[in-house]
Amino acid sequence: MRSSTATEQLHAQLVQRNLDDGAELLRAAPPTDAAEALRRLESGHQALLLDRVGSQRRPQLLALMPPDERARMLTDSATAESWVDELPAAEAAETRRLLQYPPESVGRMMTQRMLELSASDRVAAALDRVRRCEPEVDTVYRLPVTDAGMFVGMVELRDLLSAEDDDHVGAHSQDVRADALSPDDDQEVAARRVLSTEALAVPVLDAEGALLGVVTIDDAMEVLGLEEAEDAAKTSGVDPLRRPYLTASLLRLVRSRAVWLVVAASAGVLTVQVLDHFEGELEEVVALALFIPLLLGTGGNIGAQAATTVVRAMAVDDLRIRDLPRVVWREASVGVMLGGLLAVLAALPIALAYEPKLAAVVCLTLVTVCVIGTSAGSVLPLVVGRVGGDPAVVSAPFITTLVDATGLLVYFAYARMVFGL
Repeated sequence: MRSSTATEQLHAQLVQRNLDDGAELLRAAPPTDAAEALRRLESGHQALLLDRVGSQRRPQLLALMPPDERARMLTDSATAESWVDELPAAEAAETRRLLQYPPESVGRMMTQRMLELSASDRVAAALDRVRRCEPEVDTVYRLPVTDAGMFVGMVELRDLLSAEDDDHVGAHSQDVRADALSPDDDQEVAARRVLSTEALAVPVLDAEGALLGVVTIDDAMEVLGLEEAEDAAKTSGVDPLRRPYLTASLLRLVRSRAVWLVVAASAGVLTVQVLDHFEGELEEVVALALFIPLLLGTGGNIGAQAATTVVRAMAVDDLRIRDLPRVVWREASVGVMLGGLLAVLAALPIALAYEPKLAAVVCLTLVTVCVIGTSAGSVLPLVVGRVGGDPAVVSAPFITTLVDATGLLVYFAYARMVFGL
């Protein structure tokens, strides 16, 4: 209990302190507590701390990390190869096997800390192996079964517990090769597949059908949590910090936001140019300027809502590029209904406070910008995803800029038509 409490306290301190103080804490703490607290951090933060902790303590902490977590962390380190050389021979060889796979692939997230059973094993012998090796493996509730070195299925521990001692393990295994993963599969896609199967562990096979490892449901949930946090940051036009907020320097915070802020500000020049072009209309009907923030805010918000919905549907594989026509039709219809609702609410107050013509212009524009916003929010993520980009990136800055510029053009076009300008 004391060790668990010490680990929790150390972890809490690591996310609050700067990197140099955190490295000092890791050097002073008992190795097992330090390694366990380190495991609870994001991989980017782990790499930064280990870079500062020094070559005397670093190999010890690396060796205490599970191989799959070690491989994911070394992806974020510029000195990964030299760190692997510091490990004992067995751990170094195991780590290099995982590092041969692409970053953010299943090969980097799978665990080889598994109990592999033979189809010809007796149930009694298999259960005895489970009892003896449980602390050394990541999961015993769903175990891989092989025959002559080739994967044949997975067996549930509860099925073994209810089987006769003399039964062969193969008689109780399930053929799940259709659900198996490849080591080159994308982590996020694979993690969603693991959750969709509701299995505690899913096998990873090579091209010949040999067992390489398993992906546990815990690892799948961890990967999805990190991916969704990254998508949320990108949706807001922010690069992920990959470390606790209080450990990030002010320069890091600025750099994470500056790029997209500059892009958005540069694109905002389009809005200024549109306003400059219609300066004459604004001079003739001054009240038109009062509703520009309302219209731009509405268009940007509804576009972001549509984009968030579509990006989420893409993430869970509900939408693909072939669904584009149906998605655009549905979102345009949603835009008409939402715009109509806002127009109905706005029409009477604007007509009474100003004049009916201005109410007509604002209401027509509300409907149109809502359609533009929902259409842009549905089209851009799908197109960006199709060409290999990150759909989450387009959600905030690009959609807002597009809707702002087109919304103003529509607004002044309706003003010219209604007022005869």
